[in-house]
Amino acid sequence: VTGVQTCALPISGSSSTATTVSTTGDIVVAANDSSTIGAGAGQVNLSFLMKEDDEPFTIAAAAAAAANTVNQSVSASVETATLSAPTGSIEVSAEAESSLTASAVGVAFTLATQASFLNLDGAGSGTSNTLTSSVLAEVADSTVNAGSLAVTATDSTTVEASAGTLAIQVLPSGPGAAFSMAVGVSIAENTLGSSSTPNQVVAQVVDSTLNLS
Repeated sequence: VTGVQTCALPISGSSSTATTVSTTGDIVVAANDSSTIGAGAGQVNLSFLMKEDDEPFTIAAAAAAAANTVNQSVSASVETATLSAPTGSIEVSAEAESSLTASAVGVAFTLATQASFLNLDGAGSGTSNTLTSSVLAEVADSTVNAGSLAVTATDSTTVEASAGTLAIQVLPSGPGAAFSMAVGVSIAENTLGSSSTPNQVVAQVVDSTLNLS
């Protein structure tokens, strides 16, 4: 699954005309992303050697993979504006609480009731989540008149990758196979941001006038 999530709630004006919001109560500017994204995959491969005229070997292989790649942006901002709540509170908040889940299972199974010279079972699974996230709460180039001001940014996104494999052989007693092997490999990986685009959580007041009582 590949996607771009954007959640923005701005109050903005221009350098020549500022936006004005005035109230006797409270002012809340809030942006929240609570998306749920999941990817899953599975594969089962069965091999049987049951009769004497069957080929004297069995091979079973299974592979499954699941991946999520998400770019997430959440912002709540007040820019070039005047907010007035003289007896109330003003809150500017941005929160990301998304959930990313990737799971994969691979199963390889062999059942032989006859002797054979070769039995091979292999199962593999892999999952990955890649998340690039930016969470911003900001008051910039603005005037705030209020009893109190809170500017908060929170990222509580959960990321889970799980992978499982099962390789099983059921062979007859006695000499059995000249060569028999069962192998399972699982890989699960989570990547949060990168050196070029690190994840960011920022709450800031920039170039603004605050009049708090």
